[in-house]
Amino acid sequence: MLRKFIKAWFFDSPGNKRFRQKIKAIAEVFPENIELYKLATKHRSIAQQNDIGLKESNERLEFLGDAILGSVVAEYLFKKFPERK
Repeated sequence: MLRKFIKAWFFDSPGNKRFRQKIKAIAEVFPENIELYKLATKHRSIAQQNDIGLKESNERLEFLGDAILGSVVAEYLFKKFPERK
């Protein structure tokens, strides 16, 4: 029941406008591709299979985000402490 409410509130048609407004308020950016934001918030436990049998969830985006964050932190530390090995 709660999942249906959340889905309707965030993802369904009038909810898309509200979802976009929430993203803009948090990120100070108006989302162009709302589908990416929907995917980014979809946990694997509620993911459904697509046409080719893959479950679409946020895991690939999470992996990419972790890799980018790791790279940024590594570069920062490398520049901050050039004498360290």
